[in-house]
Amino acid sequence: MKVNRIFILAFLVTLFSCSYSSPKEREIIDTINKSLDLSMIMNIRQGDRFLSYEDFRRRFKYISVVNLKKGCQPCYPKFKEWQNKMDSMNINDNSTLLFIINAESYEDFLKEVTVGDDFKDRYYTVTDPKYIYNYRNRNIPKWIINSGILIDQDNKIKLIGAPYSNVEMTKLYHKICSL
Repeated sequence: MKVNRIFILAFLVTLFSCSYSSPKEREIIDTINKSLDLSMIMNIRQGDRFLSYEDFRRRFKYISVVNLKKGCQPCYPKFKEWQNKMDSMNINDNSTLLFIINAESYEDFLKEVTVGDDFKDRYYTVTDPKYIYNYRNRNIPKWIINSGILIDQDNKIKLIGAPYSNVEMTKLYHKICSL
């Protein structure tokens, strides 16, 4: 009888220890399939051209949304890294990259990014000087908002983090975007 109790106790400890999620894992699980609020966006910039948010959404089924801030020193290389890495991933025609930049002007942010080089911005940007994006998405942990988020055509969160960060993330990104 004592052996059975020890076996059952060992089984229960093993069962529950394997199913434990860290607080960060729990936040990821809770955030997947939540809606990202982009309702404050009217127009989107790509280089020197502008298009309406509606036209932008009609063109792309999946969007990687990256939140950056003027004055944030790690954000400047992150802006370049996302663009360069996404270029090398061979993303398909139904997906793209959108930067939401917390700055008064796109030009001011870009000046900080391009100090000393001839970097060319190739993807889409929106300036958000009043942090409306952050406010409207306050139900999503800030670290997730700042990690990069892949959304689908319904603005549902499908992937959290940089899709180029490792092989598994890249495969998952391509699998999602091919649906």
